[in-house]
Amino acid sequence: MSNSQSTTEIRVLRSDGKVYDKTRFPYKDTEPGSEKEKQWLQKLADMFRDQFYPRSDYTFVLKAFPQNYHLKVSQRKQDKGRQDYYLCGHPAETENGMPKTFRSPREFWDHLLWLLTDADSDSRNCHCKNCKVITSPAASGPGSQSDAGTPSSGDPSASGGPSTSGGPSTSSSGPKASRGKGASAQSTSAPQSTTSNTAAQSALESTASPASQSMTRTLARPVPLTQPDESVLFREGEVVWFRTDTGAFRLGLVVANLPSAVNRITPLSHYQYLIQNIDRTEADTRPFLTFSVPVLQPAVEPVADQPMKTVNWNAVEVPYGENMRAEIISMEASKIAASHVDHSYSLFNFINTREAQHGQLSFGGVFLGCEKVGILEAVRVRVEPHEHPQWDQHQITFVMVVKNIILQRSNVGEELNFGGDIWLLQEGPLTHHDHLPAAMQREKAFRDQVARARGAQFNWFPVVRNVLKSEKSIRGRFYESQKLGPSLIQRWDGALEQGEVPQIQTSLNNRFDSRGEYKGRMPSRSETVAGAVPLGTVLTFGPNVVEWN
Repeated sequence: MSNSQSTTEIRVLRSDGKVYDKTRFPYKDTEPGSEKEKQWLQKLADMFRDQFYPRSDYTFVLKAFPQNYHLKVSQRKQDKGRQDYYLCGHPAETENGMPKTFRSPREFWDHLLWLLTDADSDSRNCHCKNCKVITSPAASGPGSQSDAGTPSSGDPSASGGPSTSGGPSTSSSGPKASRGKGASAQSTSAPQSTTSNTAAQSALESTASPASQSMTRTLARPVPLTQPDESVLFREGEVVWFRTDTGAFRLGLVVANLPSAVNRITPLSHYQYLIQNIDRTEADTRPFLTFSVPVLQPAVEPVADQPMKTVNWNAVEVPYGENMRAEIISMEASKIAASHVDHSYSLFNFINTREAQHGQLSFGGVFLGCEKVGILEAVRVRVEPHEHPQWDQHQITFVMVVKNIILQRSNVGEELNFGGDIWLLQEGPLTHHDHLPAAMQREKAFRDQVARARGAQFNWFPVVRNVLKSEKSIRGRFYESQKLGPSLIQRWDGALEQGEVPQIQTSLNNRFDSRGEYKGRMPSRSETVAGAVPLGTVLTFGPNVVEWN
């Protein structure tokens, strides 16, 4: 899917279309781009909207029929003024050897829906009138499950530091299964951004690479999808570091993206200490994972794991004079709040699929710790020894293109998983033709430009496809070097002049590096930060984010 202002374009890259000899059909080809073809494509796009974005005013267009599907026309013998249209290309045939066709967009919709959503490529999952008669379904695509080890401790090398400096925090253990919570499912999800992006194409594409030996189950089927939010570097609802008037950095929550790359930020504190919002440019803002959360003052350790909104902060004693006490407690509360958020998540844009009845719920996005992540985006991910020989090399960044965000519910609790393909950016010739997220494409283009003087070229190489990763395997968002590098690396310009791009991803911490207990799923982002922002604060993210609890 690519987006331009008010219209979202759908491109279907997976197809089971069969190439037939034209003599097999008693019909004539329609002209490419004919009015009738446009009508069919638009009707299918409208059905897409009604299925995935009901009651919305979003506009979609279907770019083309799946590969090897063609619209043909037949003139009625009895009525010379009437014509019948048939969409041809389905692999099924009648008992007489006549290729099966679709006589209307409505007939084809069920098959198109299957092409868009079934990761297994198993025609038995398709409900269209033609697939129901196929007795030898296509082979299922590879399935997998990979569960990485516990998170490693952070190793940031970014310049500067937060105003709450006091040494690095200790690394926490990975998350444990949380107890199941009641939920009220919503069937509405919305396009995420109006930024032009062809990355969504990858979610509509079937992968068929050999599966790793350890892969034991298939992914939940990917669904079409929330657009990546790439128009801003820091997103609404994210916890970030922002530069104060003194030049030091403090923790805050992005509550609004303003024009000219400016963010409105609510400083994290506690509900009994009011701090006014502050506006900061991207140049004066850093991702949460840039710095480690400093260790707490011993005086506040007893309340560190309590819900922020239940603590009487005015009663907390600290060994400072009264003129400094309020500010010190506010600063300590901000550390605790950020750690709580880092160990929590909340989901949005629920996608209603058949797997939901089996406790496998799909979503378009998640507030994952201090960051916001959506389907079709790139995230930094841990890999296992069987997935890559350099799995434990800190200087190497493995990137997953997220195709599925899955909440698995059972009688013992909940597990958050991420499905997709894992990639590695390296020097070498192009060996594939996948449609990758725009951020990954821009990263390659930037590195190619810098390395051109020494005759080098970069490309993304697949590591493992259709893999399922647990929540603790996701390190954090993937950030583009050109956007974040100048603010993280002191000798950035000098390195570029030498034809080298410093590895900014290895200058970032990982989720769960902060101290504290695993909190698990929260009902909303507002509930996640409750007690760390002024009372009565309600976070809203517009029609593109429908939170789910």
